[in-house]
Amino acid sequence: MGADPTAARRHPQDPDPTRSTKAIAVVWLAAVGLLFSPVVAGALPAGFALLLARSTEAEMRASGGFLTGVAPLRVGTRLARLALLVAVAVIVVGIVFAIFQFGGSDGGAGVRYGPDVN
Repeated sequence: MGADPTAARRHPQDPDPTRSTKAIAVVWLAAVGLLFSPVVAGALPAGFALLLARSTEAEMRASGGFLTGVAPLRVGTRLARLALLVAVAVIVVGIVFAIFQFGGSDGGAGVRYGPDVN
């Protein structure tokens, strides 16, 4: 009829479990990174999000369960990785486009031989 005697009792001075604000910051940085990744500017906030995610995860493990927010941290990490992937893909497509655009013999300033040279 009373409290469960087998339940773990908390010390009165233990802090209440709270959501990590850094985990929310990781999600926002990753979202901004994903938003700006098509113009390659999103790589910077996405990189910061991954760095912040690493330290946030270490703090969560060291807190002993008093810091929550593992799900937003995972979402933010995935979004940041996706933003970096999109930025890299944009760079690769730009390089390939530049190679095809400027690598042709029509617009190049290569050596021009006379009509009598094979």
